[in-house]
Amino acid sequence: MKGRTKCPRCATEFIVEAEEGRDSIETICPKCGHKFTIKIPDEDFTWEEHGEPRKTILPSTRPMTDRPIIVSFILIIVTIICLIGAVLPAFFIETPIAPLSAAGVKGSILIYVVDESGIPQSNITVSISNYINKTNGKGESIIRDVPLGLQTVEVEGYNKTIRRELFIPPFIQTSCNISLSDPTYTSENLVWCQTILIILGVIPLFGAYAAMKRRYLDLVIFSGIIAILSIGFFMINIALGIIAIIILLLSKEEFEDGKKGKRF
Repeated sequence: MKGRTKCPRCATEFIVEAEEGRDSIETICPKCGHKFTIKIPDEDFTWEEHGEPRKTILPSTRPMTDRPIIVSFILIIVTIICLIGAVLPAFFIETPIAPLSAAGVKGSILIYVVDESGIPQSNITVSISNYINKTNGKGESIIRDVPLGLQTVEVEGYNKTIRRELFIPPFIQTSCNISLSDPTYTSENLVWCQTILIILGVIPLFGAYAAMKRRYLDLVIFSGIIAILSIGFFMINIALGIIAIIILLLSKEEFEDGKKGKRF
């Protein structure tokens, strides 16, 4: 008997002959030379390819959900919080340590006082948050159990009072060099904090756009990690970043892989 078949490699159709009663026949494509086996059932017949199975990219059949959109809104909230922190840097850097302050955690500071020529000055009065101390012969004064956050240090000597605003962190001792020739008041330079917050706020914004478009999964995951590192007021960004990554991992099949098709 004769029948028509199609080559699985080049899709060329051709006629093959088979003996009656056979279950299968081996044939070779006359065009590309591909060898394959044809199974002959009672009615229709199919083919079976030798070697590795063909790799076919199939479209995703998973239903779309709102999870990537939720991730996008979470990252937008992170961006807004970072930008607010850039406008109010002093408040921003103090809120993460508020729980530690409430728990009674204190900090310490080392003040080093010199004169106009850089010579260490002894017996200079140093005070911070109602704690008063004197510098030793090396011009040093260590004050412990200082409240965390921004504090004002006062140095009095030679009929001059110098005030400087400093940030007291938890767990580590901070230090500060003060010269009696310094201006009477200087505040903590928070430009570095503002710059970091702006950078940390812009990256999640790109991730939010990518999540909304369901593209660039790696960028969205990276944005969630940045959200965690940005901390935020009362550490809210840490929670938002973790939630975003969890939702993202549950919906990663909905994202394009950067080539063609969906992840599956």
